[in-house]
Amino acid sequence: MTSYVQLSIRLAGCVLLAGAIEARAAAIPAIPSPAPSPLNAQEQHFVNFAWNVNTSEIKLGYMAEQRGTNSDVRSFARQMIEDHTSLEHQLVTLVDQHQGVLPTDLSKSRQQLYDQLYKAKGSEFDQKYMNAMIQEHEKAVAVFKK
Repeated sequence: MTSYVQLSIRLAGCVLLAGAIEARAAAIPAIPSPAPSPLNAQEQHFVNFAWNVNTSEIKLGYMAEQRGTNSDVRSFARQMIEDHTSLEHQLVTLVDQHQGVLPTDLSKSRQQLYDQLYKAKGSEFDQKYMNAMIQEHEKAVAVFKK
């Protein structure tokens, strides 16, 4: 079984990479336009993905903060809530500016992940939550790179 330290190191790498992607995106100058163009289908698809990532990370973070038995897991969950809430605000602003639409429900796969973690208890929950964070962040980073 992977230790929390090993999981934390892998997650830290994912978080650093996500931070680098966010910093790179922030460095791209905004196109000055009084009326930004509406999102095209590909951009809307990405918005849907980003919203699902942020919303599920926030919801799972709250769950882990309440149900986690390890203080490091609860601390990590609090950081995920803060980071993804900040990203969520940025996404909402962007979508509003470009006349996009935010989803109202989690995707089927994200809802299934939530339901699976909800059933876990104790140290099993901690392990499953941390493993899910690694897997989900790796998937998200791959999409953001693409």
